[in-house]
Amino acid sequence: MNKPEREAFIDAYLRIVAYADRQYVEGYLDKLDAGVEPEWDVDYSNVTDALCMWQEGQIFAMKAK
Repeated sequence: MNKPEREAFIDAYLRIVAYADRQYVEGYLDKLDAGVEPEWDVDYSNVTDALCMWQEGQIFAMKAK
């Protein structure tokens, strides 16, 4: 995920879902970028679900072009 996409995802997550705070979401993405599976905790599932929805939206947009 490039920097503009990352910021767009974080902003959308914080506006729409907002179970976890910015620091958590940034740390979660940092771990994924480093190739490390984030450890499961109370916020893991909702950030993971939001990221999967984001990625599916990107796939849909690419196919629609």
